[in-house]
Amino acid sequence: GRLRESGAEFRVVKNTLTIRALEGLDLPDLSEHLKGPTGLVLAGEDPAGPAKVMRDFAKEHDQRPVVKVGIVDKRTVAPDEVAQLADLPSRDVLLGGIAGGLTASVSGIVGSLNAVIRDIALLIEEVAKKEEKQG
Repeated sequence: GRLRESGAEFRVVKNTLTIRALEGLDLPDLSEHLKGPTGLVLAGEDPAGPAKVMRDFAKEHDQRPVVKVGIVDKRTVAPDEVAQLADLPSRDVLLGGIAGGLTASVSGIVGSLNAVIRDIALLIEEVAKKEEKQG
């Protein structure tokens, strides 16, 4: 249920059928990893969410699921890299951070330009006052 909430699915699979199904796809060969009981976690756009769910599930239960291998962006990922994915913020949080960084940069530029315009206006005002006094 928690995997579904994170946008992923869990399937218990037969290894031989999985190897056959993967043969026609543009994915790495997983046959060396498909031995013994196997469940697949099929994540959507954000692999960090399901990795977090699996990590939390393993902490809560004595018979922990063992990550054999992962595939991210059509490349194999070692179990320790899957654990690192679990430590990452979600895709939405990362995108929000990038957007916030871009917005902060633009705000800084706008603030600097406003300060320059204000300084020029003050300078023109001072020059006008000085010319009034002189004549």
